[in-house]
Amino acid sequence: KIDLVLCDIKMPRMDGMELLNKVSDEGIDVPFVMISAHGTIDTAVDATKKGAYDFIQKPPDLNRILLTVRNALDNSQLSTETKVLRKKVSKGYDIIGDSKGIVEVKDTIEKVAPTEARVLINGENGTGKELVARWLHEKSSR
Repeated sequence: KIDLVLCDIKMPRMDGMELLNKVSDEGIDVPFVMISAHGTIDTAVDATKKGAYDFIQKPPDLNRILLTVRNALDNSQLSTETKVLRKKVSKGYDIIGDSKGIVEVKDTIEKVAPTEARVLINGENGTGKELVARWLHEKSSR
């Protein structure tokens, strides 16, 4: 497992931004620290929007690199622990059934959970609104 990536913006075959995009598209969760002598504020903002943990200009200060690496690793560890704890806590809730309506609800949850969309869950008492909300929350990245 890769714990952290220190990546230059300018590289021969693929630049650092392309690598960051590719890793992000593959769903690999690893902190990226971008380093560049040619970086601008726009490049730094773009890199952080695409998921980079930090952006350091060359020549890098050793203390800055050490602090950034330590913080990125700590943040990554906390994020992993949070995901594990969420899964442990949510194991007690399951939507049981394979009727057309239940399958439709599960499919809708799978489609909506990864998005930033707001969701309104309504229905009669005892129909499982809270269970749907828990599933939705569990499957979302928020």
